[in-house]
Amino acid sequence: MKKHLNPKLTEHIKTFVKLVQHKLGAVSKAYWELSPEKRYRIRLALFAFGILVLGFIAGRLTTVHRIIKTEQQEKEIVVDRSGIISLSMPGINLNPEIYRFEKATLQKVPEEIKVPGRLVFNAEKGKLLSARVSGRVERIFSFEGASIDVGSPVIELYSPEFNSAQQEFLLTHQTVKILSQNSSLTNLLADAKITQDAAANRLRNLGFADSDILSLERSGKTSPNLLMRSPLKGVVVKRNVEPGAIVGSGEPLVFLADPKALWFTGNVFEQDARLIERGQRMRIHLEAYPDREIIVQVNYVSPTVDAQS
Repeated sequence: MKKHLNPKLTEHIKTFVKLVQHKLGAVSKAYWELSPEKRYRIRLALFAFGILVLGFIAGRLTTVHRIIKTEQQEKEIVVDRSGIISLSMPGINLNPEIYRFEKATLQKVPEEIKVPGRLVFNAEKGKLLSARVSGRVERIFSFEGASIDVGSPVIELYSPEFNSAQQEFLLTHQTVKILSQNSSLTNLLADAKITQDAAANRLRNLGFADSDILSLERSGKTSPNLLMRSPLKGVVVKRNVEPGAIVGSGEPLVFLADPKALWFTGNVFEQDARLIERGQRMRIHLEAYPDREIIVQVNYVSPTVDAQS
């Protein structure tokens, strides 16, 4: 069965088709009259527009899918009068041995920072042996790291000045001995004893012990070699001279320290300085003993800042 169209409608359709063909021809002609660069930009814009349309359609489909999936797993939250919240999550099982739920409370969370540093000898319990007279180093009895006791010889120093101090003491000692035998020279004896005490104190300042002074009185023999002994029990931390070296009065020779008294000096960054206070407890872990933990207390915080770090 054949259906006849309205002649007027058919005429309008033909006119519209011709108009569209004319427009397309004009657009096509204008397109090909453009430069290759402009034609490339037009194709690129059409391609980007197509990508946006596809992305919009895919997003709509994904949104619908998510809505359907959410509706399949309904969650339930119940708030009790006491403030306890009950949460129901179908399809999710939490192992009570791993997860634990408690009522939220306000607590102070401690802040922990790692402070790099190193162990150093306690300067208050260390001793620096320095030359009390000028001379030459004859012998060194202890090397760096060696253990020493109180009174152990450390360095033997040859010094003509030390020998002169002994001779001066012996001279005053003989003077006192002679004057004490004559009762008519009492005034001179008092002055001689003062001079003898001054000579003995000079020997003490040079490192002579009272026992050494008594030995010098008995023997009457002097020696230019000054034996320097350790004033503490510890180790030789640093040796500044070698045998044969010429040293002056006051020159540092050896530093001694007690290894049982150590300090930990830590380098704290400026932003963490507010967290460090005197009296705080610290846990120290040493590379040499990684399994050991040493508990110490902060007793000093430097008020200065190292500009280089």
